[in-house]
Amino acid sequence: MDQILTVAATTIDCDLQSNVVMGTNKVIKDRAINFSPLSKSADYPMIYGEAAKTTTADSDEASERKYCRFVCVDGINDDLSIGVIITIVQALGGLGLVRITDQIGAEAEYYGDFPATVVRTKHAATILQYINSTSNPVATILPTSIVIDYKPAPIVATFSSRGPSSLSKNILKPDVAAPGINILAAWIGNDHLTDVPKGKKPSPYIFESGTSMACPHVSRLAASIKSENPTWSPSAIRSAIITSATQFNNMKAPITRDLGSVATPYDYGAGGITTIQPFQPGLVYETTTLDYFNYLCYIGLNSQKVAKQ
Repeated sequence: MDQILTVAATTIDCDLQSNVVMGTNKVIKDRAINFSPLSKSADYPMIYGEAAKTTTADSDEASERKYCRFVCVDGINDDLSIGVIITIVQALGGLGLVRITDQIGAEAEYYGDFPATVVRTKHAATILQYINSTSNPVATILPTSIVIDYKPAPIVATFSSRGPSSLSKNILKPDVAAPGINILAAWIGNDHLTDVPKGKKPSPYIFESGTSMACPHVSRLAASIKSENPTWSPSAIRSAIITSATQFNNMKAPITRDLGSVATPYDYGAGGITTIQPFQPGLVYETTTLDYFNYLCYIGLNSQKVAKQ
């Protein structure tokens, strides 16, 4: 146990935004990865899926099937896969999609060259109010732009596993948090040829999200600490990383969860990793296997119960 680090996933201070521009020049800022070929001005009819239902379709059916002309606003059904949603929109003559949901969180979904973006439910009222305010609502979806020095960051990802440990609430899990959302990673470009925009060659890099992206950040940090301190044990390295973690974001405020509430140690462990402090932690805690056995005995477990765990 003293040689294992469990890692939560967070955002970085860079965002991938694909914004919706409405006829009033109101801009709804949110995120997606797309190569939208549309005009940057709001030239396209905009409609809410439910409002376009037929006389024989109920509200859920209309929203699910996306009876729309161009910018179809969808906010009802999160059960359909995005591939199915896009196929239906295109089959019905739709040229774009504004998807309203909180389930995806801070991760930017990939839509290729189809103009689609995801906005939070907090923006739904603004969009629907505009659609209902005029007989000719129009909008456009902008291609992805990279926003640097994005605030607040880091934010704990929706998909990131939470604690406490199933063995004991006093064992901190996860241990730390590291960047794991929209990480530019190397990949084998011919794995997903269908994801490549028309006329483009596969890239050797792709944006990926997951704790599988967060763990390499911590592994690299641990390897660097070991290189600088070759006599340190795994326990000492783990201690240096944990005790130097931070609980504050780039706005000097507490780290939050994806939807805005303040995160807890069950979300991020000791906090987000830092890259300089672990090399000079000031104090290192050396924990042995015997220390863990003593703790388990303290909470009432015997050797047989520990073996079963």
